[in-house]
Amino acid sequence: MKTYSGNRSPFLFASFAECDREAAGKVLEGVSEKAKLYFSEKFGNKEQGILKKASSALLFFSEQSLPEMESRVTEAVGNGRSVIPVFLDDVKLPESLNLLLGSSQGIFKSRYQDEGDFVRAITDSSVLQDLKITDAQKKASRRGILFTLIGGALLIAAIALLLIFRPFEGNRIDPDSLLGKLGISGSVTSVRKVYLYGETLKSEFESDGIYSAHPLTNDGSYRLYLPKADETLPYGEIGDAGEFAALVNLEELSLAGNTLKDLTGLLELKKLRVLDLSLMHAGAGDDPDNYGFSLKGISALTNLETLYLNNISINEGFDELKTMPSLKTVVIDRYSLEDANISVEGASFEIRHPDVLIRTYEEWKAASEDPDIHLMRLEKNATFEIPAGDTLTIRADAAISGDSLTITNYGTIHLFGTWETGMTNETNYGTFIVENGGFASGGMSDRYNRGTYIVEEGGIHELERGNTMNQEAGEYIIRGTLGYWLGGSMTWSGGTIRNDGLVLVAEHPGFAWYAQGSFEGLMEFVQSFEGSGKVESVLLGEDNKPVAPF
Repeated sequence: MKTYSGNRSPFLFASFAECDREAAGKVLEGVSEKAKLYFSEKFGNKEQGILKKASSALLFFSEQSLPEMESRVTEAVGNGRSVIPVFLDDVKLPESLNLLLGSSQGIFKSRYQDEGDFVRAITDSSVLQDLKITDAQKKASRRGILFTLIGGALLIAAIALLLIFRPFEGNRIDPDSLLGKLGISGSVTSVRKVYLYGETLKSEFESDGIYSAHPLTNDGSYRLYLPKADETLPYGEIGDAGEFAALVNLEELSLAGNTLKDLTGLLELKKLRVLDLSLMHAGAGDDPDNYGFSLKGISALTNLETLYLNNISINEGFDELKTMPSLKTVVIDRYSLEDANISVEGASFEIRHPDVLIRTYEEWKAASEDPDIHLMRLEKNATFEIPAGDTLTIRADAAISGDSLTITNYGTIHLFGTWETGMTNETNYGTFIVENGGFASGGMSDRYNRGTYIVEEGGIHELERGNTMNQEAGEYIIRGTLGYWLGGSMTWSGGTIRNDGLVLVAEHPGFAWYAQGSFEGLMEFVQSFEGSGKVESVLLGEDNKPVAPF
């Protein structure tokens, strides 16, 4: 039974006391066949950090372990995790725990004569059926610190492939080799350029501005977004670049969005001028203390001129870049620089950011008019204020990213593009208009309306992923579409909420809606809005997204 705490799949956090290890272990063997698990009897800083990334928590109780489990319940509930309480014997909970667990349905072993039925009761629970990738995992993905390990079966298959097939027949690439299966053909000496994004071979270099995206239409996982082609592609699982060493005349190479951990296999490419290692989700299993990408040895690439390191965690070797005679440009986002505490002092190359870094409101206003911008990063911990009487028009189709931001609008915002914020606190005292074609969303963000917030016909406001809309004063008017699902919430404490458009609500089994407590309660709340608009319930598809209209 393997433990998992990565960022590419939803997982369940299982916790038990040492005295319950044997009994809990038997249960988890069965649960592990249905879901990815992180399990531990410890509950220190490491475990608490992993809990924050987990979709839900499976907590085991017995009479003996009850005292030490209370802090784990507090931590799980405090982090917004759904809890499956499993009672190994008939425990009487103190009132404090009853209040914390609320409507969580406990599963008592004593009610099942057969161990298999007991385990099935857990695996069939709505909470376990509804595991999803969390915002904490997504945030880690955006920073390039996805912890990934090639599955044992895939690794064995890859080794077997290399043993059975020789990569090359004479001077030609074998179609059954890794290179051949990726679509690379011809003689090993004739290949000059290889552009892989994930495991998708492209005919042109697409690396400028690529980033990790969470498109509405996919299965909930992050994908590579290529602005130049305006398309998203799945991440790849290339963890061994050994075969690429045979391409001795290779001059340009992209391996963006794969699982390499270091430059093994690439250091023989002495003619390489351009190398893209962006979005390399290079993890070391499930150990969060051992992740990142090593640039050690890169100085051997003496002809390298341009290096892409966008959204990648670098754990060693960056200083070698300063000694490379031909290196002119390093494309790296500011999070990668900050996370690795990298100093560029004395560097002979240019550091270039593929995203747009915004430090002042004036810069934001100018950048917002550019429809070709795909990613803005507003300065961390900053306060951005739109003054009264001023108008901010956003045409950029951009995610507005930045930790601990405070955005206050006293003026007017016209949104024709995208307002998709993360980890922000936003207050509208003026007028915010989601125009026709505009899209407003966000993750783990709090919005407060004390002015006028309008979703015009053709505009979309989506409440999901911990995005809370707090209507406190003034008016919130829906003429377009409000989508309400997957952890979104709205509260009303003053002013008016008016629906003259369409409110779509997706039932999400097992999820406790923040303000309403149930799907029925949510529908009743939404139907209480003033106005003549429609309220419709929509189904969630297999990708945990509404079937229509998005």
